[in-house]
Amino acid sequence: MADETTEATTVEEIGLIDDLAPATPPAEVSAWWFIGPAIVVIALAAIIWQMRARIRAKIEQLTAPPPPNPAKDAREALAELRAAMSELTMREFIDRLSKIFRAYLEGRFTIRATSQTTREFLKAATKGSRFNEETREKIREFLETSDRAKFAHQTVPEETGNAFLAFVESYIEATEKSPPAKEDSR
Repeated sequence: MADETTEATTVEEIGLIDDLAPATPPAEVSAWWFIGPAIVVIALAAIIWQMRARIRAKIEQLTAPPPPNPAKDAREALAELRAAMSELTMREFIDRLSKIFRAYLEGRFTIRATSQTTREFLKAATKGSRFNEETREKIREFLETSDRAKFAHQTVPEETGNAFLAFVESYIEATEKSPPAKEDSR
């Protein structure tokens, strides 16, 4: 009987020992477990950022003021000039008319008419095909007369001022709807 007790105890002890076997080590964690989700988060953030930029651009485009209309602006300025004509000297009148005309040319043909001297503007105007010879000559005459009145204090007859006003108005009317001529690539 003693042998049976020892044998039973041994079997029971062996069972306990099996239960106390060392635990298996934790599985190794790959770097991709961290890199993968980070890439997904970065990609989502980039997509959201791009969508946000597109939406913002569309909103700005919808809320932006309409593009400037140089002909309309020039007509309004000419109407104001006509209203103030009786209060202005011919020198002031010609100067303001010249500024209106230069602003129209700059807005309509995207040339630097307001920031160039008459000589620089006329030189640039002869290079391209935006103005025909007759128009260039009328513009030259008008701008040079304006410069002489402004800088040399030369008097300008009222008829000349009215003729220049008629030229500017007719030029604006003639060019506002026609497409601008292309620049020569010589």
